[in-house]
Amino acid sequence: MGWSLFTFRMLWIPVAEPALAFMSAIGLALSYRLLYTTHYDTLTGLLNRNALRHALQQLLTHRSRFRRRETIGVIFLDLDHFKVINESLGRLAGDQLLLRVAERLRAELPRSARFARVSGDEFAIALQCSEPETLTTLAEALQQALSESFSLDGQSVTVSSSIGIAMTQMGHQHSSDNLFRDAQTAMYRAKVSGNGHYQVFSTGMLTEAIDRFTLENELRQGIAAQEFVLYYQPIVALDSEKIVGFEALIRWQHPQHGFIAPYRFIPLAEETGLIIPLGEWICQEACCQLNQWQHQFPELPLMLSINLSGRQFEQSDLSRRLAQIIRAEGIDGQRLKFEITESMLMGDVDNAIDSMLKLKSLGCKLGLDDFGTGYSSLSQLRRFPVDTIKVDQSFVQKMGKSDEDHEIVRMIISLGHILGMDLIAEGVEIKEDVDALRSLDCEYGQGYFWSKPLPAAQATELLQQPYLRPESQSTQIDI
Repeated sequence: MGWSLFTFRMLWIPVAEPALAFMSAIGLALSYRLLYTTHYDTLTGLLNRNALRHALQQLLTHRSRFRRRETIGVIFLDLDHFKVINESLGRLAGDQLLLRVAERLRAELPRSARFARVSGDEFAIALQCSEPETLTTLAEALQQALSESFSLDGQSVTVSSSIGIAMTQMGHQHSSDNLFRDAQTAMYRAKVSGNGHYQVFSTGMLTEAIDRFTLENELRQGIAAQEFVLYYQPIVALDSEKIVGFEALIRWQHPQHGFIAPYRFIPLAEETGLIIPLGEWICQEACCQLNQWQHQFPELPLMLSINLSGRQFEQSDLSRRLAQIIRAEGIDGQRLKFEITESMLMGDVDNAIDSMLKLKSLGCKLGLDDFGTGYSSLSQLRRFPVDTIKVDQSFVQKMGKSDEDHEIVRMIISLGHILGMDLIAEGVEIKEDVDALRSLDCEYGQGYFWSKPLPAAQATELLQQPYLRPESQSTQIDI
């Protein structure tokens, strides 16, 4: 099980010099300590990654040599959001939680299983079983064992886990490294599915994992090589059809693959943390463009909207970084609007409001994006210092086809007005939608009815028109 300690024997060695005897004892203790840490995790006493790999390889070798039909599997378990617990309760409490987790997991395992802590909040199990279903049943039992809360320093802490499972297949050659890799790949797929899930590895997952790894490396290189560009989609006043602002939208101009759609790389950037440098570049580039427009069109009170990601919004120094950019570019903070989504506000509401107030202190406006797709309660919405609400396009584009969606849009607009907020309808594509939104007293619109997102030069040309003419085509796909 990986919990046994080494047996130490007392060795009586005649030594002439006491100092030499002391040094010999120290050397012997260090040797045993080194041997222990080579095979065992010092916090939990479990096997470490290297020892588990060795044990797994022995199982595989034995299976191959004697042509046994039993399944050998690896279960890879990762605690969800352990970093948050570690940061909020402290490192010591985090270590105590890991010990408690190890105890609960161990109680669910058969005696023959090899159990290891392979990294900070990751555990792995290698075992031999007669039926593959044993592995999925065990995974469910492990997650159930962790469902009951833990008591740490008088606080109740609940954890969940994501689990990946990989197993041997008849007629296939397997190595411990490959099984570990496959189980870890399945675990990452389980995380994407949401907290508290498990996944069994399939070959398609490996292909996706390789593609994801390749894209991540190219994304890092792309940021360093400045392969990104901003496009700008106009925001239009519905009463006059004049441009009142733009939304800055990022595009990746890949040197080999051309334009890569944001939906392909933004989630990956968010997951890997690359959204932080990428988001900072977006803010710098957008503010630089706004500075040019302020000088070129001083009579136009343009508003520029910039999307903030969840990772950016959680940065404790976000307002300080943005203040530096605003000062460096010499722009009026009141011409900037930062758009955030409902989901970004649903965790720690008080902390989210504090972050929003810091942004407001820069003179900037705040917009709530994709409203209606999240789970904001009315009481929470009243607390958020938001200036505008953006009605999600999924409702706007169904207004003419569904009385229910038309009523939802009407209610969102009425709610925004009651709370003193302006409304922007996104995804406007046809004249009927424009007319319906006007009848509901929606202030602004955005969508392909007027213009697709444009490079800065073409967006500048639009500003030279007295009002925005509708596009000849609609229902276009925004890459």
